[in-house]
Amino acid sequence: MTTAGSQRAAESLAKKAGIEKVHSRALPEDQAEIVRAYKREGRNVAVVGHDLDDALAMEQADVAVTLASGVDVARYRADVVLTTDDLTSLVECIEIARAGMDLARQNLQVVSIPNWCGLGLTAVAEADPLTATLLNNGSVIVGAANGLRPLFQENAKYEVCLI
Repeated sequence: MTTAGSQRAAESLAKKAGIEKVHSRALPEDQAEIVRAYKREGRNVAVVGHDLDDALAMEQADVAVTLASGVDVARYRADVVLTTDDLTSLVECIEIARAGMDLARQNLQVVSIPNWCGLGLTAVAEADPLTATLLNNGSVIVGAANGLRPLFQENAKYEVCLI
């Protein structure tokens, strides 16, 4: 955790969040260098910022996050803008993003597997164009329907984050 704030306040917050390493009273350039150092170690780095001082570190991060009250420069740079000022909504945002990626992987399989089978069937058995068209368009329709599935779930929450 890096912050321009005091060591005591930073350690208190870090302890609550389960963060072990704290860099306090860090200037924006120091924060950006800390992010770059973690990236050189091969780590994925997320930065949560809300003002101009955080923009440099946000620019270096793999993922930049800001709160609804973040200044324009932070919101412009951010990959994720939480629609609230409650940082705990970041957990829910990550869950939504992971579910979206799972859905994308499902749809890739739903569309590609029938198409590869159709290609093989056409090469080996010389399938007629109607069969190939049904395999192709049918898989796309199933993939589109699967992509819409989360919209019809009762407990879906899509107002938490904008990506």
